[in-house]
Amino acid sequence: KRGTANVSLYRQLCERVDGSLAAGEGSILDAGWVDSIERRSSIRQEKLEAELNSYKANLIKESIRMGHNDLGDHFYERGELTKALRCYVRTRDYCSISKHVVQMCLNVIKVSIEVENYSHVASYVAKAEQVPDMGADAVVVAKLNVAAGLAHLEGKKVKMAARRFLDVTIDLGTNFTSVVAPQDIGIYGGLCA
Repeated sequence: KRGTANVSLYRQLCERVDGSLAAGEGSILDAGWVDSIERRSSIRQEKLEAELNSYKANLIKESIRMGHNDLGDHFYERGELTKALRCYVRTRDYCSISKHVVQMCLNVIKVSIEVENYSHVASYVAKAEQVPDMGADAVVVAKLNVAAGLAHLEGKKVKMAARRFLDVTIDLGTNFTSVVAPQDIGIYGGLCA
């Protein structure tokens, strides 16, 4: 539970563990911790929403984009993926440079993979690949290859998935572990080839 704000996942895990415990052993759910995290998250959400509304009132385009991103990050940490996705998609209207567009696409891809919406993943990979100067950042290219490979794999396009996984360079390192472990990319590529 340390280091997370995803209370709903914590509750689900506790229910599963409690179900496997022998009768009379009690619950492992830490209600005090849950209440503390819920309160802290609620306060942070109110603060982020107030900042975003202030940015919108002042029509500061870059700040509005960052406000939506921060709110999306908050919801993602809490496990509220639908709300996170909505916030990340809203940043699209406020992207002023190609780096922002790519970052928006990567955020949407990350959440879409978690909610298993692979058509969304493929769509945003294509959008990111259309951005000028996108190929300059090897880590971004590697992330997009991983995401496209997963989308092709889910769509049973094994040959295309293999190509994408094989195009992932060592530059990725541990930069995309929220989606896939580096050693798994080689396994996926090998199994698909």
